[in-house]
Amino acid sequence: MPTGAVKVRAGTIYFCSATIDSAGNANCAGGIPVSGLYDVTADYLGDTSYLPASSPVWPEFSVSQASTTTTLNPPLPSLAATAVTFTTTVDPLSPGAGTPYGSVTFTDGSVTTYCTDTAAPWECTYTFGTAGPYMVQANYSGDANFLGSLNTITHHVLSG
Repeated sequence: MPTGAVKVRAGTIYFCSATIDSAGNANCAGGIPVSGLYDVTADYLGDTSYLPASSPVWPEFSVSQASTTTTLNPPLPSLAATAVTFTTTVDPLSPGAGTPYGSVTFTDGSVTTYCTDTAAPWECTYTFGTAGPYMVQANYSGDANFLGSLNTITHHVLSG
């Protein structure tokens, strides 16, 4: 029975490795870090009795963009004509991993754009002119590896 290790690669980049167990199996846990189409191959590294070998290529293995969740952190109620800062985090949903990039646009959900921030930590400072409840929506644009997502809150502006 072969012993040793197996490494799995996407094109020429190895993304996981595993040791062959007593039953002759190797379970590799890892992930391709960038979305796209890949030719995936498992390489047996060999041991003192067996030569190295490679599996047939699994062509065009597809890695999709990971889903995200956008969290708009609500500040305390603000006063009319006083600047208030909204912050947003964007996190990948499992099994996705990594760091999302891209922009977050802060709007009222329909017509008014409060501001757009192009890098984490995403923030928007805005001044509401009058008291009342305001819808604030943070819309993450997505990037090459992550899908966009949004979150909406109601922000309360008090009379000054």
